[in-house]
Amino acid sequence: MLKPAVLLISALMFVGCGQQNDVEDMLDDYSLRVSRVLDIEQPKAMFPAIPAFPPRRARLQPTTEIREGLLDVLKLKHCGLLPMIAERNSSLGKVYTPASRLIYELKFYQGIRSCAQLLQDDPATDRDLIQQVSEILRLKQLNLPAELWNGIYTATEIEQHFALSAAPLARDNNPSPSAPMQTLLFATQAALNNQQINAELIKQVEAAYAELHQSEAGAQILQSLRLLTAYLNQTANIIELRLAERPLCFQQQPTPQATILRNVFQKYYAAAVQPYMAEVQRHASSWIGTHQQLWQLFENEGVMPENMHNYRALWLGEQGLWRRYEQARNRHTEAWQQILMQCGLMPSR
Repeated sequence: MLKPAVLLISALMFVGCGQQNDVEDMLDDYSLRVSRVLDIEQPKAMFPAIPAFPPRRARLQPTTEIREGLLDVLKLKHCGLLPMIAERNSSLGKVYTPASRLIYELKFYQGIRSCAQLLQDDPATDRDLIQQVSEILRLKQLNLPAELWNGIYTATEIEQHFALSAAPLARDNNPSPSAPMQTLLFATQAALNNQQINAELIKQVEAAYAELHQSEAGAQILQSLRLLTAYLNQTANIIELRLAERPLCFQQQPTPQATILRNVFQKYYAAAVQPYMAEVQRHASSWIGTHQQLWQLFENEGVMPENMHNYRALWLGEQGLWRRYEQARNRHTEAWQQILMQCGLMPSR
């Protein structure tokens, strides 16, 4: 008898496979119908490659640990930071995940900022203590951009969103994949701009990581763009081959074949493929845009690794996946416009 865990994994694999087939079957069926109506053999779909996320060791940015002796000054219970120092030095603290470490660093950074201000405002505070706490704050500020980078872009919660293998986005009811990333973007902006990082924001960051852990929407967007690029180009190729071979209509007079083609356009493209494209593009634009803003922030801080510059180009450069999708979408639209205009069947606005 199969164990429950095995049954669960099998069920999840079946759902993912079914989702993949559902979307790809829709796109292939649409392209095949166009080829049959136009009497053009369906060419092979050419799937663009998805860029591989750089390995973690190549993404990890170095940080400077604060000397143990410098932290001793805070063990006198100044500013209530003793529990956080004990937590960091515990066996659990020494094996923090990147996400846990980022959350800790945000809490400690806010705590040491408040501590420094509190000591500065107290005329009875020893000047050496103020200087020591100021030195801890200075080191934390220097480390902060790298800590933020590592906490986001070396976390497993983020890595799975750049995986090469995933089902595409489902055909409807997809939650916004960029919402948790926008929370991380807001927290990053706040920290780098020395704004208040309160307990509510920390809770939102924790919730964002939890949501990312339960999702692989980024990788699904990659797969959706890959499938759409392939099948939009394939369908455009079919229409272009027919246009180059012989006209479908003369003097903009629709033929029975042209009427059938228009029905395919309306029933299979306008009613099914186009809404899916719109949903994928809406999610992809937001998701890519959020990462773009994060990458720009880290680039400005000088902590974005060179391999991530290269990765961004593979995503967004002239030959990148996003650009190739846009080119396929535009080529597909132009092909349909040409053949429908030839037959006087362009949809009225």
